[in-house]
Amino acid sequence: MKIQRIDVFQKTYTMSAGKFVISGGKVSASQDSTIVRIETDNGLVGWGEQCVFSPGYLVAHGEGARAALTLLAPAVIGMNPATPELVYEVMEKTMKGHYYAKAVIDIACWDLFGQSTKMSVSDLLGGTHRTQIPLYAPISMASPQEMKDDCVKWKSQGYKRFQMKVGGDYETDLKRVEACMSVLDGAEKVIFDANGNWTQHEAVQIVAALDGLKIYIEQPCATMEESARVKARARHPFILDESLLTSGDVLRAHEMNAMDAVMLKISRFGGITPVKKARDLSMALGLALTVEDSGGGDIVTAAMAHLSASTPERFFMNGFFTGSMVKERVTEWGCKNSGGLGELPTGAGLGITVDEEILGKPIYTYA
Repeated sequence: MKIQRIDVFQKTYTMSAGKFVISGGKVSASQDSTIVRIETDNGLVGWGEQCVFSPGYLVAHGEGARAALTLLAPAVIGMNPATPELVYEVMEKTMKGHYYAKAVIDIACWDLFGQSTKMSVSDLLGGTHRTQIPLYAPISMASPQEMKDDCVKWKSQGYKRFQMKVGGDYETDLKRVEACMSVLDGAEKVIFDANGNWTQHEAVQIVAALDGLKIYIEQPCATMEESARVKARARHPFILDESLLTSGDVLRAHEMNAMDAVMLKISRFGGITPVKKARDLSMALGLALTVEDSGGGDIVTAAMAHLSASTPERFFMNGFFTGSMVKERVTEWGCKNSGGLGELPTGAGLGITVDEEILGKPIYTYA
């Protein structure tokens, strides 16, 4: 089996809630997604996707991904997609960095790997531990009352896990926490995520004020060094997200006792291949984890589902379906979820069928 053709598509998504806000004034109302279709010489078709929440959030840009693919896509023509490590090695030799662009091809290769072996990606990743994935409800940064109302809404839909966006001024953030906690009795996991926007002195004060609450603190400060200093004075479990770019970062953060759990984003690490390594390392270090991405639709969400499904129960923290935050659907699966549980796509590979008419004509084709 060899890659004989790669089509590149651009897809714009709109947020179901109109917009989603995180700290630092970062807002996403629409998202620019890059989708690839890889066809093999034996007639199989695999799909991959990378989508940025906002160019101001992580080091990723839609046009940048598509520009990088002008080098990466031709380099892997003729390769066997069922050997993702070898494909990744060629991408690394072709272009340094730009892992978010490599993620698109890598996801599609895993899809083809599964189809060629008649196995699901979750089974290829070690085995399927769950077909119903407990999801957290994302609560956009807003006024304390608005965030409280959102918590009530998601809770009424059956959600038991919540991630609230904070990272503003001290007084307002404390009011946000108080408002949300007032309606989250019975919740299984409650996370307050500053997305790295607190300075160290702000984080120390806020975490001290929250002492005694059964909550998780996620990425309080921009760097793992700052977060480690805050964690040393806290009794809450800490999660790191934006500080982690590689498996080496996971190890370094663990050595400085900066976290108790990790948030691994597929596009930031560069696809399923590097995320699997980081996930397995995290488990070996005893760290709980969530695998997700910052943006995207059905395709990247299917990859998230398979990584979540293949994570052992002891280390599984939460699932998340980023595709459920956008209006547009490109598959029949459509990020199916109900009552706070996401459905794992069934079938070989990613287990999805993409409606190619929705995508239209590719903007680039490599063969």
